[in-house]
Amino acid sequence: MVSIRILPSIIASTLLATASLAFVSPYLGSNEHIQCPIDTPLSCGKSPFKDSCCYESPGGVLLLTQFWDYRPGIGANDTFTLHGLWPDNCDGSFEQFCDRAMEITNATEILLSRGYGELLERVKKVWLSNNGFDERLWLHEFNKHGTCMSTIKSNCYKKDVEPYQYIIDFFQTTLDLYDQLPTFEWLQDAGILPSTETTYTLQEIQSALSKQFNGFNVRLGCKGNALNEIWYFFNLKGSIPAGKFIPIQSLAADSCPLTGIRFPPKVYGSDPSHPGNPGSGRGGKRGVIKLSGQPGCLISSGEWYTSGSCANFIMREAEFGGITLSSSKGNCDVVKGQFSCTKRNSLGQFLLDKETNDILYGGKNEWSADNQPRRYQKKAAASLKNKYEDQSL
Repeated sequence: MVSIRILPSIIASTLLATASLAFVSPYLGSNEHIQCPIDTPLSCGKSPFKDSCCYESPGGVLLLTQFWDYRPGIGANDTFTLHGLWPDNCDGSFEQFCDRAMEITNATEILLSRGYGELLERVKKVWLSNNGFDERLWLHEFNKHGTCMSTIKSNCYKKDVEPYQYIIDFFQTTLDLYDQLPTFEWLQDAGILPSTETTYTLQEIQSALSKQFNGFNVRLGCKGNALNEIWYFFNLKGSIPAGKFIPIQSLAADSCPLTGIRFPPKVYGSDPSHPGNPGSGRGGKRGVIKLSGQPGCLISSGEWYTSGSCANFIMREAEFGGITLSSSKGNCDVVKGQFSCTKRNSLGQFLLDKETNDILYGGKNEWSADNQPRRYQKKAAASLKNKYEDQSL
């Protein structure tokens, strides 16, 4: 069962980072992007800055994320592979799939057509999916996160710019920033190496990485007690193509234990337990969506209804993390701020808190409605806190 709790709005404070000397932001530059003033403020600053082409907003916290996929091993045995570059909001939430007009369906073709074959080879080497569909990962990362970057919108480029310059800049910046964050090398320098026997503490791993990252903690992600992912947090001074990335403290909680963290060596070969393409096809968990502390439930269109039967929703793992939801009406997504399920929708990407069964969208678990629907009245759910309750598999 998914339940929905009406909650008051939460206003989070923003963080202002200060420049530091230890981390050198990669040299970035796009001759096609409009020139930004030298005194452009740091993103997530206290004073608003109206030039969205030179001030990343609302996604003023930039995350460079890396994977350690060890079974099956993905990428070189001394390399954390690239997950993506994400523009999170200053309160830790995030937007996603912001501009359908910017989305792409073939990154390889775009890079090659623009003469960026060398950049494509760099991408192929380190930006790897754990299900073998690498380009689908690149497309997912840009379409979900890149389309939410304000400083690479079309109006931020010169009028005679060649097509898809924003794609070139997204890939170039992401790879250049990734190259400045050699996680494996930094851990190795601290004596932290993959092992089938040795375990490490959270403090040991944090100390090894924060020493190289201006003294700021990163976010350590584990599957069970095995190290799986690293998130580096930045504020940005200027634009994605030509700005300076300033390290800041992690805004997300670690998911690793305090002690006994494993750093397994990569084991290459097929893993029969690994899904090839989750998030589509048959299977999944069947359940209903109800409202916490409120009468009624969601019907198959995604609307809130206080009379009649609850609809069955199918929850499946999404291909690159999170979950998808669907009903007899079709795919569920948040469209123009409202939860809906229709055959016209794309499959939206949600998150599930496995401890509380809350359903989140964009990192937020607060949803809202104008008022409680009367009997036989339907009410759109613009932002309701959802809990999922299994009915069957």
